[in-house]
Amino acid sequence: MKFHGLIIALLCTIVTLGAQEKTIEAHRISGAISVDGHLDEAIWSNIPVGASGLTNFRPTDGEPMSQRSEVKLAYDDNSIYVAATLYENGRDSIKTELVARDNIGLSDFFGFYIDTYGNGTNAFEFILQATGVQFDARLTPQNEDQSWNAVWYSDVHITDTAWFAEIEIPFSALRFSTEESQDWRINFFRRRAATGEQGNWVAVDLEQDNTFLISTAKIEGLYDIDAPVRLSISPYAAAYANQVREAGGSNESSYNYSLGMDLKYGLTDAFTLDMTLIPDFNQVRSDDQVLNLSPAEVYFAENRAFFTEGIELFNKGGLFYSRRIGNGRRMLNGTKISGRTKGGLGIGLFNAIEAEDFIESVDPESGKTERITTAPLSNYNVVVLDKDLKNNSSITLTNTNVWRSGNYSDANVTGLNYNIKNKKQSFGTRGEVQYSNITRPEQSNKDGYRLHLVADKLNGSFVYGARYIEVSPQYDQNDLGFLPFNNYREAGIFFRYRDFDGLWKFQRFNSWFNIYTSREYDSNRYYRSYVNLGFWAQFPSLVQLELWGFRQFAGNDIYEARQRGRFVKRSDQQVFGFWMSSDNRKKINVQAFGSWATRENDEGLNRDFGTRWSYRHSDKISLRFNNYISWRDDLQAYVTHLSSDDILFGQRDQSIVSNVLGVDYTINNRLSFDLRVRHWWTKIGYDRYFDLLEDGGLEEIDYADNHNVSFNSFNLDANLRWIFAPGSELRLVWKKTITGQLADPSWDYDKLKYRDGLNSLRNFGQNQSFSISCLYFLDYARDIRRVANNR
Repeated sequence: MKFHGLIIALLCTIVTLGAQEKTIEAHRISGAISVDGHLDEAIWSNIPVGASGLTNFRPTDGEPMSQRSEVKLAYDDNSIYVAATLYENGRDSIKTELVARDNIGLSDFFGFYIDTYGNGTNAFEFILQATGVQFDARLTPQNEDQSWNAVWYSDVHITDTAWFAEIEIPFSALRFSTEESQDWRINFFRRRAATGEQGNWVAVDLEQDNTFLISTAKIEGLYDIDAPVRLSISPYAAAYANQVREAGGSNESSYNYSLGMDLKYGLTDAFTLDMTLIPDFNQVRSDDQVLNLSPAEVYFAENRAFFTEGIELFNKGGLFYSRRIGNGRRMLNGTKISGRTKGGLGIGLFNAIEAEDFIESVDPESGKTERITTAPLSNYNVVVLDKDLKNNSSITLTNTNVWRSGNYSDANVTGLNYNIKNKKQSFGTRGEVQYSNITRPEQSNKDGYRLHLVADKLNGSFVYGARYIEVSPQYDQNDLGFLPFNNYREAGIFFRYRDFDGLWKFQRFNSWFNIYTSREYDSNRYYRSYVNLGFWAQFPSLVQLELWGFRQFAGNDIYEARQRGRFVKRSDQQVFGFWMSSDNRKKINVQAFGSWATRENDEGLNRDFGTRWSYRHSDKISLRFNNYISWRDDLQAYVTHLSSDDILFGQRDQSIVSNVLGVDYTINNRLSFDLRVRHWWTKIGYDRYFDLLEDGGLEEIDYADNHNVSFNSFNLDANLRWIFAPGSELRLVWKKTITGQLADPSWDYDKLKYRDGLNSLRNFGQNQSFSISCLYFLDYARDIRRVANNR
């Protein structure tokens, strides 16, 4: 019995040791560290290696990295410090392509993410490339928010046997509790660009849901940290020269300037106030304009820093589309308050105010000037409550409100989102329940709801689930959100098989099969059913391939007629597509994609093809060229309303050509130049016209008006950015825009070529501007400390 007891005890010890999680000790220091990439201070010599032995998750999952890494951790009253020694075969094995800050080039990098509350739902990510270029982001189970920016300090040093990374993260850049002993968690990772290896210290299981945030080690020895005064201001000044040239040749120039300020203040250890006063967005990259012939609104990406930084909490409910604010109108100010309590309650408050727009009209008889409001003073507000639950689950309540002064409509939308997982996090259910109320002067209110439910298996090679969506006809979140369509119900099931360990000739493999069917909400009219399937694979050479197919069965298009209750019958549609990419480690990377779509009788034959080329001339200069061509023949689609009940359809041919040229010249890790030139052209020609019948059929009619068109959109954006101090930068921006269309009934559609579209640019007016701006970052904690040390 004693022998058996000894065996059992021994086995229990082995199991306990095998299951023991990794830890790393943070060593408190009293001396100063010069963050220069040279780990030659006595402080680092006296601190033992805390982490080593990284495990790959790409290109081959689960294997040790081919080169050794060693990491040390220290902290003082103001910052946490990380020192990494990253061994290599030789200097030539270290890739050092320069890119601008917050971009990842073909460069080796070292990084880590810190979960300062230890709950596995939020983390701060910091990456330092071998070039010295910084990248940071906020991690949540849903995404990696790359728009988040912090001010931190780092440097690198490269030798023939290793490269060294030295990093200082001020506590003012983080959020954490006021507890005496901190419960932080961390994971370190590294990429070797030459081999495509990327590995973590705490190995991740790619078949596990939320694998990165739950794959962390505990930091021990972190205590007695006083949260600093988190106060920073960034005053800025900008000057502009604008020129507008009319199509007739006359020029009009104007000059102006603006002053403003961004402010960040830590209200508590967890909550931060973020404000912008008199913001100026003139240096934001131009939108990619297109000629939109679809029934849905075009979605434009957000490029303005205030609306991209620290906004992940407000986006969680899917009700906030920031392009609704300050887009062509003067924004007076914007305020964000966000944070998360120790108990896992995230709170977000957002507010922005737009100024009134007006014109002045002079009465010719009395001579009096009348002020006519064209857009009212508007207030936009978002409130979010996001609660962390057990098993990395969460529930989120979001409310958006738009108030407009005067006799204008107001809007209010409330949504409840949930994401619930079982203890093993192998199964889950998530969903959204949203309610909208639009108050309209002298009209009845408009109320509606949206329901979206999903249940699925989360872990393993084979995952599957089901989805149901229901959107009432009166639901409308578009005053402050984005929703292309309402008035439908859709149900479906989805299956996916994935392999990370190698399948046949593939290094990685992912396949899917989905089935969906939908009906109109108010009439219960059949809308559509479709099946799509495909796979993506990566070869050992890092070449990637994707093939997919889509089959939509005959149905009724309930949106193309642009009038509720009307629809057009559609026949079966088949679509086949592909995407492939060469090894992105090479100097030249080529991607190609295309699709082929057909309907019965060749009605609506679509062919799309595109390529993306990138060429790294050197570690400092790279070029990109994207080309896209589309032919859409004999598509029967909406043209216009001839009357309230008479809807005109036409059979049209359309060609689209898009070319985008990009040049990046990164002089060093603080000075960069980028140029982007885009031209988008389309031609549309109609050869038949139809009257849309009540039963959804089309009856050909004689119709003489011209709807043929040629449309051009040209953009040039040139940007010189100098980060002259951490968080501070000088920008010079040149922008040029030409947009216009021709609708000449005399031109022959079949003979119109792309060069004709280019030549027609001279017929349109153009806007161009040159601007210079300077932003300077001042941090209360660091700058006061620096002044005190100099006394």
